Amino acid sequence: MLRNSRIRWGLKALLVASLFLVVGCGSISGTVSSCGGPLQGVTVELSGPACATTKTTTDASGNYRFPWLVKGTYTVTPLMSGYSFTPAYQTVTMGKEKHITGVNFDAGSGAGAYTISGSISVPISGNAPLPGVTVE
Repeated sequence: MLRNSRIRWGLKALLVASLFLVVGCGSISGTVSSCGGPLQGVTVELSGPACATTKTTTDASGNYRFPWLVKGTYTVTPLMSGYSFTPAYQTVTMGKEKHITGVNFDAGSGAGAYTISGSISVPISGNAPLPGVTVE
């Protein structure tokens, strides 16, 4: 009885391993940086054949990773308010490769990256407009 159980377990393990070889199972990883340093907290979005859309966040070293991916074409897009990314997204095709690394992005400040708040005061009285001051 014990021998039959071991044989069945061995056959199941062989079947699962064979499926991974046929379907393929790998990962996509990379880094997001800004001004040469890592950028933590960037949402990285992955869309492709095996998933509608999945997301992860970069760690303190700016790294991200999407494991357990099947063969196919994926789009990797970094997202973070106040930043624009170069490139804006990357298309990656996973074929025979098991692990695709170096899908990197560089972040630069985009529209809305900075806000200025405060007040303007002048030592004059009346409602005269301030020369040279434009508020948009």
